[in-house]
Amino acid sequence: MSGKIKVAVAHPPNWVAVPWKVDDEDEVLKLIDAQIARIVDLAERAADQGALCVAFPEDMLALVGWQAAHLDNQTPVLTEGVDRMLKALSKKARERSIYCVACSDMPHGDVISNTAVLIGRDGQEIGRYRKVNQPFAEQWKEPGSSYPVFETEDLGNVGFAICYDMVFPEATRALALNGADVVFVPSMGGASMGSGPEAQRAAFITRAADNGIFVVVAFRQASMFISPEGEIFAQFEEGEDLTFGEFDPSDTRSSQFANKRAEIFAERRPDTYGLLTDPSPPILDLLKTGDLPAPETYWKAAGKLLTVGEERYQAAEALFAAGKREEALKEFRAMVLEYEDTWIERVSRQKIQGMEKDGPGAG
Repeated sequence: MSGKIKVAVAHPPNWVAVPWKVDDEDEVLKLIDAQIARIVDLAERAADQGALCVAFPEDMLALVGWQAAHLDNQTPVLTEGVDRMLKALSKKARERSIYCVACSDMPHGDVISNTAVLIGRDGQEIGRYRKVNQPFAEQWKEPGSSYPVFETEDLGNVGFAICYDMVFPEATRALALNGADVVFVPSMGGASMGSGPEAQRAAFITRAADNGIFVVVAFRQASMFISPEGEIFAQFEEGEDLTFGEFDPSDTRSSQFANKRAEIFAERRPDTYGLLTDPSPPILDLLKTGDLPAPETYWKAAGKLLTVGEERYQAAEALFAAGKREEALKEFRAMVLEYEDTWIERVSRQKIQGMEKDGPGAG
């Protein structure tokens, strides 16, 4: 393993969410086939531009809203849809001799896990990673229990962290200790509890620099490539549906840099880290004001957010676009109260502030 490689991250502007109200399985599968056609086209174009690997974001089939409305009967559609997607990507990987990184909820026997898959240049699956760290809204899924690293001939040693995994520094540290050169991060969110894009970018950068690894973030319109020194050397630019980064995975093991990494990892004090594995550290007693709600409460809230909530927000946007300013303002204000602590509250507040700043009759 040596020499620069070119990697592509895909984030198409025409990625269309599967409508949550569609109940007919055949119709859902037709929509999934349309997504797969977009995915395969992006892989083809990435290969045309010299990419050795193309990586896709979390929920690459855009099914998250549909799943939220069909938790009890999603498995048959998800099984068939994921199978079609992986077969199509495997075929393209083999035809173009490229690696593909896929990420979607995937059935594993009787359970469903948020899963990243690495497909090799021969079209064969190299390995899978199941998301370990899950927010409450995802705890109906089966989590993973380890941080595997997959050895490849020319992409380096590859690990994965999916979205919320990045909020936990232990995840990327475990991957680094397991020998990862490159960590792919399929995502729909950030890497920090901090607010705002700068806090999120800083967290991604820190994960790379703390561990001396390349981090490739597949985050639709926030995709980026980060070096082991913590430098963003390629990132999404407005209007593009493929972002390219070139790097040498073996840089993580170059003599001078390898010595520095070896010192840091050898000088760890695992004997002092007991609190990191304590399921009930003292901070929980200090923070907890009562029992946390049952996970089912969050599942239902997330389901509402991804279905009727998103639809309601889009309707308010349509009112504003149609010049019905007061009606739109009333809806945005109502959603601030109804969807507290969610993206709908955040963007509704931004809309309200903009409309109030513009004054009566604007818009």
